[in-house]
Amino acid sequence: MSWLAPSLRAAVIGCGAIGCRMDRPNTPLPSTHAGGYSISPGFSLVALADTDDAARDAAAAWGCPVYADPLAMLAETRPDVVSLCLPVSAQVAFLECLPRFGIRAVVAEKPLAGDAAEGERIRDLYRAAGIPLLVNFTRRFVGVYHDLARQLAGRDTVLAATIRYAKGARHNGSHAIDLTRLLFGEVLAAEPLGWQFDWWDDDPTVTAVLRTERCSEVILQGLDERCFTLFEVDVFSRTGRWIIDQDHRRLRRWEVRDGEGLPPGRRLVPVEQRAVPHGSAMLTLMAHLHDVVHRGVEPLCGAREALAAQRWVDVLHSKALARRAMGDA
Repeated sequence: MSWLAPSLRAAVIGCGAIGCRMDRPNTPLPSTHAGGYSISPGFSLVALADTDDAARDAAAAWGCPVYADPLAMLAETRPDVVSLCLPVSAQVAFLECLPRFGIRAVVAEKPLAGDAAEGERIRDLYRAAGIPLLVNFTRRFVGVYHDLARQLAGRDTVLAATIRYAKGARHNGSHAIDLTRLLFGEVLAAEPLGWQFDWWDDDPTVTAVLRTERCSEVILQGLDERCFTLFEVDVFSRTGRWIIDQDHRRLRRWEVRDGEGLPPGRRLVPVEQRAVPHGSAMLTLMAHLHDVVHRGVEPLCGAREALAAQRWVDVLHSKALARRAMGDA
């Protein structure tokens, strides 16, 4: 990566939590798009936009123009890159019109679209326009998950895994499915085991079992966001166990050893517990975006990854809702 290329003019449409409200200016480890652009070398944050008065008032702290009309913002500021931090229906509408404004790359939040068919249409639009489209599946930009994926790939046999999440299959569940693909290869089958509507009326949190290329049993365990927020990964292989939790701030590892315990046998023995250096996934995303635009590298997480996750979310949604309709809840 090199920051010698010209600075990219960046704008954010949507001034909610992930757009700008979870950070303040100059936060060293930003969680928002505005925060990432504002402190990343190679970018200048030139504008924010939101149709909501309160959101614009909150966005004023970022020290750049804040527009009530996103289309006027695009026409007047002509950004090189745009982040969309919007509800799904609004995001799709802007994805459809952005190519008209000479954008060099777009970062969307997940889910990319309302369903896989709509997402395929967006993918094809950006392919035809030659505009890179990135989707912010946050864990794609966290090193500890890539370290685990490399450790598991080809050198171990994964026996089973559990990924725990809440707040909707389409929302946080899509993160779990994307992470499943990163760690264990393509999803081959998915079956819901249970579901609950813990946050949105149209997006159940589904507990499900997935079969993948390198693991025959990945459990997505749905929790209740109304009780607490949690996302964690628990993997068993023939040689050990890994747990990544505390928002990927902690790694615990066990190894299989002979002659341990009473009676002696092959047992899992704890060998490591450490804090994971907590960088900013958003800063990693921004550095990658810079390379996508200036060096032409392939997006680490683009429409392909978003659609792969969305197709399986659609499967789980349809099966869960069909079973509920039949009284199998």
